[in-house]
Amino acid sequence: MDTAHYERYKLSNIKIFCISLVDAKARRESILVMRKNLGLNLEIIDAIDGRKKSKAEMQTITKRPIRWNCLNGHRDEMKTPTEAACSLSHISVWERMINENLEHAIIIEDDVTCQQNATLNKAKDADFVYLSPRANRNPNGEACAPIWGAEAYYLTNTCAAKLLEINQELRMPVDIQWLPQMESLIESGFFLTAFTDKNLHILKAYALPNIFSLNNHHHNSQIRERN
Repeated sequence: MDTAHYERYKLSNIKIFCISLVDAKARRESILVMRKNLGLNLEIIDAIDGRKKSKAEMQTITKRPIRWNCLNGHRDEMKTPTEAACSLSHISVWERMINENLEHAIIIEDDVTCQQNATLNKAKDADFVYLSPRANRNPNGEACAPIWGAEAYYLTNTCAAKLLEINQELRMPVDIQWLPQMESLIESGFFLTAFTDKNLHILKAYALPNIFSLNNHHHNSQIRERN
């Protein structure tokens, strides 16, 4: 590894936000155990709950236009209130990063775990780093397809501002809408780059897929229900 082009951070030295529904008792307990065992600077954020809301009700809680089913039937269009609620939950953390002027942070959902106070060897030019095993990487460590999920990622303050712009209107679930704006995916010709907006920021995205892993709560998702 060329250390001149990398920065090293221990997990315990980075603010971690965990998005979790208020009634997800077992999930929260597992996160609190992880926080204690690893000595993490971790705060649980109450997720926006879309389970009992209509599409119209979801729109009333945000000024960001939610464009339901606007991609001509594409499989990755925004379909459900829970998908929109998940996006808005992540957006609320990005806004907090900006408001509190946090240099960087890690955002996780409550269905992940980590076994050690790992070290992030982050490329200095990284805006965004996937930290779960559902992210693949090319020989340069950049994010590449196939890729899924928003369950664990690192981002800079600058990236938070970029993501707020990329999500100025919601057209896809949060873990999909940022993909067309990732430089490495654009260069690879990833099929979702048909939706790349050249007027929006491009993200320099990497993957360190062995920091967090999905736990046994993952298959019973409460934050984001799928049809």
